[in-house]
Amino acid sequence: MLEFWLFECGGGDAWFLDSTEESLGFILADYGFDVWVANVRGTHWSHGHVTLSEKSKGFWDWSWQDLALYDLAEMICFINLKTSSKIFLVGHSQGTIVSLAALTQPDVVEMVEAAALLSPISYLDHITAPLVRRMVSMHLDQGTFSQYDYGFFKNLRLYGQTKPPAFDLTRIPKSLPLWMSYGGNDALADVIDVQHTLNELQSTPELVYLENYGHMDFILSINGKEDLYNNMIGFFSSLGKSSSS
Repeated sequence: MLEFWLFECGGGDAWFLDSTEESLGFILADYGFDVWVANVRGTHWSHGHVTLSEKSKGFWDWSWQDLALYDLAEMICFINLKTSSKIFLVGHSQGTIVSLAALTQPDVVEMVEAAALLSPISYLDHITAPLVRRMVSMHLDQGTFSQYDYGFFKNLRLYGQTKPPAFDLTRIPKSLPLWMSYGGNDALADVIDVQHTLNELQSTPELVYLENYGHMDFILSINGKEDLYNNMIGFFSSLGKSSSS
């Protein structure tokens, strides 16, 4: 399953914006994978609700952790029920922070065969993109990988504590195969922050480091297949499974 969200602005069609030879969605299909594409709340594909209007406040009353604990979890469960198999999970950008949070939940991880994360994000202490730095300072507890920070009083009401609870990356099982790729020119997934994430994990993921790659190069590079995707597909194939992606 492919998931891409850049702070709720992108949809799953981002996996098909490059040429048919370089877009990961097409490449996986050509290799015989059963490709599922995720779209969640906030994307242009999600403007519908059984009771709420998209103009109502309630329609937008959610945060990124809801994508991890509810949206992604339900999509993985749906695919698992439809295919009767575990899935290969692929995320980029906010899709990685949502994936990492979801994979700390035992009921989710038991339906996942392996995960591949492009530009993995959890800790955000060294980001250089100005807009994102402002968003982080407003709503995320820097220095931790935590749930949404609603402020002192709402945190106390929702979480029973003044600070949002942290997601414990050590809960991602050592037995879950992980593959990660990150770049030296990424203003969102800084190399130091990626290393912080790696230090928290029980396992040692397979890594691909690309010095000249920026954040969007991981899905839009004209050399993505050669630089990235062949390695990722080799990782999936080495597991000897025919799971859904």
